[in-house]
Amino acid sequence: MQSISVVFDVIISTTFSTTIPALANNWVYMGTASTGEAIYVSGDGIYWDDGGWFMYSIGNEVIYAKAFCESNQWLAEGYNQYYRPQSEATQSMLDYLCSVAGQ
Repeated sequence: MQSISVVFDVIISTTFSTTIPALANNWVYMGTASTGEAIYVSGDGIYWDDGGWFMYSIGNEVIYAKAFCESNQWLAEGYNQYYRPQSEATQSMLDYLCSVAGQ
């Protein structure tokens, strides 16, 4: 049963990462990450459900993530890792998302 869950997670993640970025037209520039790559947030892909789900791009990669405004961090889907801002751009990303939520 667990393997079925893993397969569904991969299908959902793959579908989201290949379909949704093509639909997102409202990419908002946040600045340059500590790695030197540009960061954009999709203004079209933000929704709130026990945290702020959003889509962002860093360099050429599009990542689906969940923001936690209270703790100033986000969880990057596919990486299963929590991140804290390491640059003005990533702090701007969280500030933007949290302001959209009114938090």
